[in-house]
Amino acid sequence: YYYTITAMYRQDGQEDVMSEKSEVVNVRNYDLDIPKLTNYTLNADETEVTFDVAVDEDAYAAHTTSYLTSTRLYYSTDGTSFTQCQEVAVTEESITFTGLESGTQYYFKACYYYENGTKTASSKYSNVVSFETEKELVLTAPQNLSVTSETPFSVTVRFDEVEDANQYWVYCTDKWGEGVKEVTDLNSITITGLKENARYTYQVQAVYVKDEKVTTSELSSEVTYVNPKVGIPQVSSTDLYV
Repeated sequence: YYYTITAMYRQDGQEDVMSEKSEVVNVRNYDLDIPKLTNYTLNADETEVTFDVAVDEDAYAAHTTSYLTSTRLYYSTDGTSFTQCQEVAVTEESITFTGLESGTQYYFKACYYYENGTKTASSKYSNVVSFETEKELVLTAPQNLSVTSETPFSVTVRFDEVEDANQYWVYCTDKWGEGVKEVTDLNSITITGLKENARYTYQVQAVYVKDEKVTTSELSSEVTYVNPKVGIPQVSSTDLYV
């Protein structure tokens, strides 16, 4: 389309006075291609999402001289009201948004953006991609820790299960602060290789592990237990040291 403007002065009974025509402005309607959001990946703690963007090379080449400049990403938490959250060059094959919150439903869509001087335009929106981030886990410390021994060189540590935990880290420390960390998916474990008649301190931590994400509780209360001497019957820690 070509546009021009003429100013006019009109008064009753008099001939209209016309200005010269302005310069001609050429305005083109662009039927911009629509980007496609394909695969997406979340980082370990689900605070960042990266989308693959299908780049139409033919479409880009056709609009190179028309200033097709960028791909814009929009997000929503209700699927209705979208806010622009990221912008990358139109030739980029991925686009990343940082700032996701836990336990939230998200919706994302994208469009191409055109800019030439004062003229701007956007394509229609892409497909909508939605997902929900996991709720933040809060694990409680294991309770009712107890220690017993069947031999002077080993103990069995027992404790209450913790909801949502899929691992437990059991710490055994001697009086010099040296010790071991044992890992189990049960709420009891036998630790071997200990010294007879030696005092050890035990604590347990509840853990949730998924891929590279690790969530831990606070440490349980300490329980101190003295291994029996050879030939001496076992005594429960609940009777001696808590």
